Order: sequence, then C-alpha cells, then structure tokens
Amino acid sequence: MFREERSNCPFYGFYICLDSKEDKMIYQEGNRCAFITNDDNPCKMESEGLKPLWKDCALNSKENREKLEFFLREIRVLPNNPFLQGKNPERTLALRNWMAYVKKRASSSQ
Repeated sequence: MFREERSNCPFYGFYICLDSKEDKMIYQEGNRCAFITNDDNPCKMESEGLKPLWKDCALNSKENREKLEFFLREIRVLPNNPFLQGKNPERTLALRNWMAYVKKRASSSQ
C-alpha cells in the first residue's frame, strides 16, 4: 500500500481551486494551507515552528465552522496518493473522507 509522509492536518500542503467546474483541494506540497483561500496561504503553525496539526490549529474554531461546513459540502480532494484515488475516474474523494483518513493516520502515529 502507498503511504506518503504527510502532516496531521488535512489542509496542509494543499490549495483550493474554487473557480472550476467542481471545487477541488489540490495537493501541491510544502508550507501551504488550503483553509486560507487567498494567494498568500502558508501554514501559520509551521511558520511559528510548530508541527501542523488540525486539532490544535487556530483556524479550527467556532468562528470558522460555517466555512468548514461549506468545504465539507462542496470540496473534493485530489491527494497525492494513488491508493486513495482508487478506481474513481476523477481521482478525487470527498473532503469529509480525506479528513477522516488524516485523523485516523494521526491517531495511529501517536
């Protein structure tokens, strides 16, 4: 099974493309945060010398709940992982499923 080394944050290393036929979160690698949807979107935790971790992120807050709910409804994820892309011809998966995968990996690595 393909297992990439990655952060324990589902948004780390991605950017969001909201102007396409289907809104997607696309893997790009490096210090990027897809939850920040402007052009300048480095992960604030990593910029402060911390490991990116969604459960501890300041963006994971009640104030951002509406934005997260929108993302969960609308965003498809294009991960850099052929195992997760599976037989889906578009090679995407629902953000909710991606978040569950990242959360499971985070809990199994502790």
